[in-house]
Amino acid sequence: GEGSISAQGSYLQVWNSTFIDNRRRGTDSLEMISSNVTLHNCMVINNTYLFYAIRSNFSIINCTFNNNAKSSLTLESDVYIKDSVFSSTSATALSFIQSNCYFTGNNSFENNTSDNTGGAIVLSSSIIYLVAPVRVQFLSNYALISGGAIYVTKTTAYAPGTNLGAASSEMDFVVLATPCFFSVIDDNPLNRSLVTFHFARNKATFAGDAIYGGNIDSCKFTRNAYKDASPGQVFDAITSISQDDPTSVLSSDAIKLCLCNSTTVYCD
Repeated sequence: GEGSISAQGSYLQVWNSTFIDNRRRGTDSLEMISSNVTLHNCMVINNTYLFYAIRSNFSIINCTFNNNAKSSLTLESDVYIKDSVFSSTSATALSFIQSNCYFTGNNSFENNTSDNTGGAIVLSSSIIYLVAPVRVQFLSNYALISGGAIYVTKTTAYAPGTNLGAASSEMDFVVLATPCFFSVIDDNPLNRSLVTFHFARNKATFAGDAIYGGNIDSCKFTRNAYKDASPGQVFDAITSISQDDPTSVLSSDAIKLCLCNSTTVYCD
């Protein structure tokens, strides 16, 4: 069909429904602005334009997204995903901008393809929260550039020029540190085995078959079952990775330039 739903300042629950063959150019299947929307037991199949959420609460429960052409985008929103599958999207399956994404239950991203970055998920100033018990698996996703499964952008800002001789009105481009891209909501140490990231057979042409960016070394939590782990160990504890070619599984932008000769490495 060519219909769509627009929710502005609304409370909407959609149960046991199918969004299929929505192909009107420039129109999303579901547009949410300052709304509270829940999809429960829904099928989202073969659509050109998908979901667009701005400053909304969006829940996806036991839903299947398959063979869609465009990415679902959230901006300044809270997204809750439980027991859902995102597969065969010919673009990044989900894009989060300044949003919080909460996963619980069993969720899967399979065979999604992006002609840019992030086969399954792109995060920009956003965080994934894993709520135990939870398993999120990424299988056979592909990105033409970087981040076969997940691509995490850096947070950027502008600051007054500080270079010697620069006028006060000039602006320097400043790249701020990217925080860890995920967090674990789990106060019970017995639940460690109930929180899982799984990556298998994902691929990126340039770098980061599983993840590009994300600042994994900063993943340090102090208020849950992982409070005794050092930065980076939390990711190792909950993640399993199976790649056919482990050349560039986890990668990121360069953080410094080093020069070397046969015996010594020089870094400024």
